[in-house]
Amino acid sequence: MTTHLQLKSSTTVALPPCALVSWPANDRFLIVGTYELEKESGRRRGSLDVYDIGAGRLELVNSVASPESSILDIKISPHDPSLLVSAHSTGNICVWRVREEQNDKNSPSLSLTLLSDLKVADDSDTLVLALSFSPTTADQVSVTLTSGEWKVLSLARGSDDDAEVVSSVTEVHGEQPHSLEAWISAFSADGSVLYTGGDDCLFTANDLRLGCQVWQDRRTHAAGVTSILTNTVQAVSFDEKTLWTGSYDDTIRVWDLRGARGKVVGETNLGGGVWRLVPRPGGGSREEVFACCMYDGGKVVVPGSGEDGEAVEVVRVVKEGHESMVYGADWTTDGSVVASCSFYDKQLNLWQYA
Repeated sequence: MTTHLQLKSSTTVALPPCALVSWPANDRFLIVGTYELEKESGRRRGSLDVYDIGAGRLELVNSVASPESSILDIKISPHDPSLLVSAHSTGNICVWRVREEQNDKNSPSLSLTLLSDLKVADDSDTLVLALSFSPTTADQVSVTLTSGEWKVLSLARGSDDDAEVVSSVTEVHGEQPHSLEAWISAFSADGSVLYTGGDDCLFTANDLRLGCQVWQDRRTHAAGVTSILTNTVQAVSFDEKTLWTGSYDDTIRVWDLRGARGKVVGETNLGGGVWRLVPRPGGGSREEVFACCMYDGGKVVVPGSGEDGEAVEVVRVVKEGHESMVYGADWTTDGSVVASCSFYDKQLNLWQYA
């Protein structure tokens, strides 16, 4: 029987949470991005909320409102943990400086200082859905849009007198291969290839050096491609010729990238749409990944034995405590605690991992 993780702490967030990150410079802090669509006006709003988990419970210590747009994704730069980028519902990204400080109650907190608000879509009706930092080029970030586009952007710094400010974005590469929403993108380990997935079931590989698509697959996934995991983070030990995808079709797939195009070498149905794949730091010899399975909670999976074509094995589950779509998760740096959030019930939970 698969073990359910032990709940450490739970809280209700003011607005529906859809993304979260553990701050790598001091993992006692979580940063949560929220999204709310006001039914009557049709306007979207959100926030960036900071929680302190140092005492083993969730304590809100700061909140920065986003009154004119919702936040769909947040990412910390792997090159600079004080740099955070948020994806917004009005076709823009915001760049923030994150610093540890005391709040007005003299408690440990994080300050979030807006450095730049940058337009990356052609119109404000286009939502920026997801972000990914290049693992090799510090100023490059990819975005995916509801228009079906993906873009790789270069964040241009200001002058020496104003080096904090990211003054503009330059589109380095960009295409519109997807006929519906482009849900996700991920760089290869050497930063030379960008993989994208969309609601049209299309999965693409794009060579950024040559500036062209090298292969695509639209037959494998039975629904939209929502998550991609490559070996760009330290916690992932599989080689650059292996990749995982997750889909609305409830299935996680392992891809072999050797040869002219990728091929699936295993797949496992997890019982819920696989929205995000978050590897556990400090997992040792065993690859452990938290899968956000939307309406079926969260599941910690490890690579399967290969028998019967199974891609992964479920070793832990998170179901109780979430009554809605699980969209976000992240681990503390030592992998001892994982946080997860669910949308409509506005729940943010901390789980002990042992």
